[in-house]
Amino acid sequence: MLVSSQTVNLRRAGASDIADMSQLFMFYSGRDISANLQQYIDQYPAALAEIEGRIVGFAYSRTFAPDVLELLNIFVKQDCQNSGLGSKLLRFFESLAFDHYQGVVAVNSLLYASARNKRFASNFYLKNQYDTILTTENSRIYAKQRNAVDEPGTM
Repeated sequence: MLVSSQTVNLRRAGASDIADMSQLFMFYSGRDISANLQQYIDQYPAALAEIEGRIVGFAYSRTFAPDVLELLNIFVKQDCQNSGLGSKLLRFFESLAFDHYQGVVAVNSLLYASARNKRFASNFYLKNQYDTILTTENSRIYAKQRNAVDEPGTM
């Protein structure tokens, strides 16, 4: 799939997207995410990327602290990876998140169950201005704070 030559539609994910999101993720990871997805999408920022009406990526979250979100999952279909779609999806997710939250944390771990080989997404988070706040042999935790300079009425 050539993402660069196609129009990507970014929008907020809704309840009607849950089955397609779950099915897509199950195909690539072997993990079922449907159990809590309804709650996450209803209560917290969740974003979706579509090409020609088909879901090619998504991101969803939950609270980590009253003013901080945990990005539970950002997923981009394998044939759309390394095209910039993940960064576009993340920026759109952040636009939803930073309306009400001061920061976002993301945990990237090799220990999460997966049907495919996992790798750290360090370059992805770092190029999107996330700071590495904790590193272990198998996990990385990244964080990004809402930029106070972008807030109206601040110096």
